[in-house]
Amino acid sequence: MGGNAFPETSRLTRAEFLRVSSAVRAALENAGLVVRQPPEVSDKADFGDVDFYVSADSAEVLRNLLPAMKSAVVEAVGGDVQHAGIVRCGRTVSFLTKERYQVDVALIHDPDLLPLVTSVKSNGDFVWLLQKSLSVYNLLLSDKGLFLVDSTVAVRLSGEMNELDDGVSNIQLSKKDGSFLLSIDPVMIAEFVGLPPRAFDGCTPLSSIEMFDIVHRARYFHPKALQSWSEQKSSDMRRRMRRRPLIVQYIQYVSQEATHPPYDAYGIEQVKQMALNHFDKQDSYARHLSLIRQRAMDDRARQLCKPYINGPLLQQWIPGLKGADVGRVLQATREAHGPDWPRFHAWLRAQTADAIRQAAVEIAYKTVDQ
Repeated sequence: MGGNAFPETSRLTRAEFLRVSSAVRAALENAGLVVRQPPEVSDKADFGDVDFYVSADSAEVLRNLLPAMKSAVVEAVGGDVQHAGIVRCGRTVSFLTKERYQVDVALIHDPDLLPLVTSVKSNGDFVWLLQKSLSVYNLLLSDKGLFLVDSTVAVRLSGEMNELDDGVSNIQLSKKDGSFLLSIDPVMIAEFVGLPPRAFDGCTPLSSIEMFDIVHRARYFHPKALQSWSEQKSSDMRRRMRRRPLIVQYIQYVSQEATHPPYDAYGIEQVKQMALNHFDKQDSYARHLSLIRQRAMDDRARQLCKPYINGPLLQQWIPGLKGADVGRVLQATREAHGPDWPRFHAWLRAQTADAIRQAAVEIAYKTVDQ
């Protein structure tokens, strides 16, 4: 979580891990924070650091509690603030104990996300394996929630905008536009994915064998994703292969089943509908798509308007027009004859070039003089 915030840190035995965890948890709770510590895999022998996630009633309260939190943790672990005993990187505050153990405390500004964050960060590679499998069905599980991910959306262009094609286009979506939040509730997510409650409660440690077995039995498990990932040459793949031999063995095992049923029992569209039904998101997803389509229509219409009216043309038509005034005149012209881009495009197509110029000139004198 905090990476290598300090050089040459020591690994913790299980006994030391439990001792430091107990001391830090007490310090964080005494500082007034809501504290969660994701469970580690139960058969893990030693630990590289100690991780905590904390929150408060609001982001503002959390910020106000930060000084008290730092003092309390430093006192608990015997670190030295005067000698680089605290390092902050983003929302993670790292502490160095007197034994050179690293303790990472992540600040969760949205208290509603704390249960989910704890569940997602539990038991090492457990959720990572789930994430790879769910990606086959265009589902994304992260510490922000379970998302339905669309890379494109079909948009039916209307009216004069059909001049480019048959009226239907697949619009490429940004990561933000293409991600639709299904839920942040760990219980509902576990039910949908097909996990036993203890596997996603943010409290129960699993053994490596239990972790693999639960992933394998999940409703939307698909070994194809793990097989594909293992064949990549990414730095993430090399790191996990090097540090986690059990992961390598597991991927080799499930890859042999990649073409066997029941792993192709569900289609992507079927899983989408099952997800929308489970989380009761049909109406909100329809509104989400409607907004995306409207933005796509606006973007397409904006491009189609450019040959008729643009900054250089306005400067030719109106001598002395420059800077921010160019944009102001263009916006005012669109608002007067649109007001949205599709209707503005329809108006432009119905005008002669001279009529467009005359309309822009008239609006310019009114707009620039204000």
